[in-house]
Amino acid sequence: MANETLNKTLNYETEIWNIADYVRDVISRADYNKVVLPFALLRRLECALEPTRDAVVNAVKEHEADWGRENDNYCQISGKAFYNVTGFRLNNLGATDTYNALDAYISGFSPNAREIMLKFEMENTCKKLHDNNMLYEVCNRFAALPLDSETVSDRDMSNIYEHLIQRYGDEIAEDAEDFMTPKDVVRLAVGMVFANDDELMNSDSGVVRTLYDPTCGTGGFITDALDQLDEWHENRKMTAPAIIVPYGEELSPVTWAMGKANLLIRNVSGGDKDVYDQTKDMSAHIVNGDTLSADAFEGMTFNYSLSNPPYGKKWEKEQSDVMEETKLGFKGRFGAGVPSINDGSMLFLQNVISKMSPVEEGGGKAGIVLSASPLFNGDAGSGASH
Repeated sequence: MANETLNKTLNYETEIWNIADYVRDVISRADYNKVVLPFALLRRLECALEPTRDAVVNAVKEHEADWGRENDNYCQISGKAFYNVTGFRLNNLGATDTYNALDAYISGFSPNAREIMLKFEMENTCKKLHDNNMLYEVCNRFAALPLDSETVSDRDMSNIYEHLIQRYGDEIAEDAEDFMTPKDVVRLAVGMVFANDDELMNSDSGVVRTLYDPTCGTGGFITDALDQLDEWHENRKMTAPAIIVPYGEELSPVTWAMGKANLLIRNVSGGDKDVYDQTKDMSAHIVNGDTLSADAFEGMTFNYSLSNPPYGKKWEKEQSDVMEETKLGFKGRFGAGVPSINDGSMLFLQNVISKMSPVEEGGGKAGIVLSASPLFNGDAGSGASH
């Protein structure tokens, strides 16, 4: 069974990359992520919505005057954490005005899905494809991929998407300090943070835990944490196993879109999940923003924190906001002071510590991957070593 799953995953990845190869004369390799990732997501979303598509379209006709075209009530009809109010699909956009039809199709998605598509900056890429008479073919090639949940499980789809994300790692990274954390490092860090938490692994009383990643990137720590929890609970026939609610912040719009997309499509399979589980948006608390200058979760603490901040990253553009917060002392996030402007690692470390739940609320556990700079920068009694 494992080999069958692996072969299926590799075949899907090959088919998707064949589409990337098809557009190579028009779209640069650095922009492949603006084709492959959003279209793979779009196809997964439309496959998930297919069983209830007509019901949602009919609901729009009946209730648009009261609900508008954006309303969570449509999620109850779609049975998912997202919906689309149009009758479009990738295979019925038409050959003559594909670009405008695709734009209308994407505009018809719920805000959580549409926001991801927009961050991929698809507009210019799709316009290039349309002007070169390739957009219609790209849409139909993706439409031919059976990405429904009966054919491709949530786990398999996550593996496919993570593989595509990893393959783009070099193109995504703009600076030397930006890179994807190796999967074995991610799994080790997650395992260490979860170690000996018997309630998380074994309780059947609906325990809810929170997990925070202030530099979540494409969501590697979060998805692995959710995967490990699923692995522990698999085949145990629990009634109310512990769940994790993920929170994260990421600065790069495209990287954020990748991570948010991977969480949005996580629960599209029905399986034995109830309606609440199927309509729960796992990506709801994944925010596009700058952790150092604008804390997206001000005043909140978390049961677990995991992070791999950028190494050696200057923080001069966040300097004004950081220095303002240092005036709060330990009531803020940077009570221990600030490091050299050339390396913000110590700031990220302090942020993680400040987000750990206090002892009276059960305490928090954190894992952070850093270079050794926060430990040895500065002479004794000065700098980060002070």
